[in-house]
Amino acid sequence: MLSITQKPYYELSNSFLQSLARAVAILALRHEEPSSEVKTELVEAVRQYKRPEGGFGVDHASIYSTHNAVQALSFSPSDCLAGVSQWIRRCEWKTGGFSQTPMNTPNYLDEIHRGLSIIRAVNERPRYPQETASFIGQLQNANGGFRRAADSGISSLENAYYALKAR
Repeated sequence: MLSITQKPYYELSNSFLQSLARAVAILALRHEEPSSEVKTELVEAVRQYKRPEGGFGVDHASIYSTHNAVQALSFSPSDCLAGVSQWIRRCEWKTGGFSQTPMNTPNYLDEIHRGLSIIRAVNERPRYPQETASFIGQLQNANGGFRRAADSGISSLENAYYALKAR
């Protein structure tokens, strides 16, 4: 039997964390809680991706992997979340929004959504809420929908979800 603590292939790591996060979300929707054994396995599976800089990922922490890891741990607060708050703050920008990693600039609506979700999950508030709201407003197209990036893009239901969820 395959245990969830076995490390998946390198290329599938974010998909693996995303699958764990979705499984936990489904349980939450059903108002079910995993057994203590499953919680322990979840924590150990996610712990493999904890990076020294505080986030989660394979070679380095990313907002995608960290978001999925935090969501997967929502049933099991653990020491795995230590350092996440400091890491996500390094991804937050004074001009509004969050970037994929601390070294990038904020460009994408889904990264802003994930950053805000992480901030909320660690019981904190964004430092620049007005700037972030303004940044999101700049992503709205003339048809009322939202694009993913400031420089171009078409409206999509996914981007509208991210924009509305982020506000």
